[in-house]
Amino acid sequence: MLAGCSTTDRAALHIGIANISIADAAVAGSEAVFTLQITNEEIYPTVVEGETHKIYVDGNHIGDATATETYALPQRGVVSRVLRMKVSGGVAMEALRAAINRGGGEYTIESRFKSSAGGERYTIVNKNSGTFSIQ
Repeated sequence: MLAGCSTTDRAALHIGIANISIADAAVAGSEAVFTLQITNEEIYPTVVEGETHKIYVDGNHIGDATATETYALPQRGVVSRVLRMKVSGGVAMEALRAAINRGGGEYTIESRFKSSAGGERYTIVNKNSGTFSIQ
């Protein structure tokens, strides 16, 4: 039997922005650090083997955050993920700085989580939007 790859929507995951910081411009002016809160509302756990998050702030595509380490997403649990990403350009950096200076903004996150179960590999596709505040 051959193992396949499928894509599945997962409405029971919620991904939100808990915090954002921008690296010192003198060091890496195009890098941002996002802390994402990933909530699994399902009654079963999931092992994430890799993830990509396409992040928009106030309607501007900020960039894509990718990670390859494996971690468990517990049933009805919350995991914080700290991800570094290269900001996609000057306009995106200006929009991100403006949101941070205001203390928050609106976000949309399009996520893809790689996982496997029973010898089958699959991708969980998820899209969330909302508002965030930074203290």
